[in-house]
Amino acid sequence: MYNQKLTTTTLAISLVLLGTFAFGQTRTKTVYRSQGKTHTHKTSTGVSSSELEYRGDIEFTDNDKDIKSISSGGFLYYSKRTFGTKRALKFEGKANGTFTREYYEGGREVPFEPEGREFMELAIVDIIRNSGIGARARVARIYRNSGVNGLTSEISNISSNYVAAIYYREAIAIPNMRPREVAELVEHAGENISSSYEMGQLLRENMSTLLESSVTTQAMVKAAREMSSDYEQAQVYKAILKEQVNDATLELVVAGTQNLSSNYETSQVLQQAMSYNLSTQSVDLILDAVKGMSSSYEQSKVLVSMIQKQELNDVSSEKLMLVARDISSDYEKGNVGKAMIQTRDLSEREIKALIEFSKEFSSDYEQSKMLQSLLSQENITSESINQVLKASDNISSNYEQAKLLNQALKSSKFTGNNYTVAFETLEQISSSYEQAKILMVIIKQPKLETKYYLPLLKSISEVSSSYERAQLLTALAPDLPDNSQIEEAFFEAAEGLSNHDYGTVMKALRR
Repeated sequence: MYNQKLTTTTLAISLVLLGTFAFGQTRTKTVYRSQGKTHTHKTSTGVSSSELEYRGDIEFTDNDKDIKSISSGGFLYYSKRTFGTKRALKFEGKANGTFTREYYEGGREVPFEPEGREFMELAIVDIIRNSGIGARARVARIYRNSGVNGLTSEISNISSNYVAAIYYREAIAIPNMRPREVAELVEHAGENISSSYEMGQLLRENMSTLLESSVTTQAMVKAAREMSSDYEQAQVYKAILKEQVNDATLELVVAGTQNLSSNYETSQVLQQAMSYNLSTQSVDLILDAVKGMSSSYEQSKVLVSMIQKQELNDVSSEKLMLVARDISSDYEKGNVGKAMIQTRDLSEREIKALIEFSKEFSSDYEQSKMLQSLLSQENITSESINQVLKASDNISSNYEQAKLLNQALKSSKFTGNNYTVAFETLEQISSSYEQAKILMVIIKQPKLETKYYLPLLKSISEVSSSYERAQLLTALAPDLPDNSQIEEAFFEAAEGLSNHDYGTVMKALRR
């Protein structure tokens, strides 16, 4: 029964430790397996090996030298082989509350007293520190006799992360333990357990207890920060955020993400934090965390999430834009700007910040797209339209500049005050085709004021294509004001046209 090979495994954890023996290195391998209620631990160093198999509730005596009790149907089997010599112990619980003891050497049963007892006293130390058997009773006894210092001292002697985690788990569960004592245990676990998996499990399983006071919460986050696995560390932070914590704890978690090297895990935690109504300080901490990320995609996801889920004041919005400026991808920058424009009822201050933000784009397409989106906002002002047009000086593409100008001209907030800047922007466009498209839109504007005809004609005269210029003058001619200065400018704009184009224009001008 005790040597039966386990075929179905619900838990398998292998830990490999390197040590030295004689003139070379030996490898210690410990395997933990569980099948139902039966547990097996096997350890091998190459020169020695041990096997432990047990089931049921087992309790040791206070001096950790003997077995105190085994539940009915429970058993414990322990064997150790050294240089070819094997010794083994068997204990089996009976229905009447007693248990049997058996001792074997080389596969042959020999009297338990005295050799079996001597071997048992040595073996129990190994069993206790490598299995977690009887951990609950031992933890309670050690705490009762020696307090937290006694517990941390004993756990320091346990080399297995898996078993150490069992002891910490039982210790944290002791009723009425003071928060400071729990914090000491957690801090000790953070320093003592090298396995991020075991540490993460320990913290998550005791989350509600550890969040009961600020001192235990701080100890938990500190322990999480010492974990080497970004994944496990992030899992702890996300578990904390699921508990509806206060601002102080939220800030601890956000600050903790600065210890993560994974942009993805950092982003996941920060996005989950957006489910809270963040304080200004928390917003600032998250923006600082975003600055430290190297992935444009993940930076953009966090900032967009903040824009969509938080009520940001003007100051926080400006800070967000400053962080977004450092995103290396213009596409992701554009996603942040688009989220601001589509999600928020922008203030004049935010509109100005977005215009300044657009100047950081190196892509004409992305800058133009964002500025066009801004021009389509109902609360855009005439002054802001001028600022948008001035920002387009950074756009080198005639096509994109023309699209932007066209969007501005279509805006219900475009007024006479915008024409001067519009004509200045038009001067930046070198393509006759794109110039002509915009000028035709201006010509078709209803009730164009007389004072804008001279700058309009000046812009038309700069169109190098005879065909495009003739089209513009022909469209303008029927509504040309009866003004000698404007008529003179009209004829000057017609100079240099081909004979055919000139004739077409003059026919249109005939009064």
